Amino acid sequence: MTSAATPVLSHQVLKALLGAWALSACSAEETAAVEDHLTGCAPCADEALRLRDAVGLLHTDGSLDLDPTLRT
Repeated sequence: MTSAATPVLSHQVLKALLGAWALSACSAEETAAVEDHLTGCAPCADEALRLRDAVGLLHTDGSLDLDPTLRT
């Protein structure tokens, strides 16, 4: 179900937005359009889950610098 505030975008455009969506880099309108699309498109929903998992691997709780002197 598409609301009046959700832009109508083609499948290809929405598929191209999945990476930005996974990174939370879409506008509110794009996010709504992508999430609306994901409810009806299983291939894109699967890809979105894979991308969100990958983004989760990129975020760490701590610094990756084990030794501050390595930067000097």
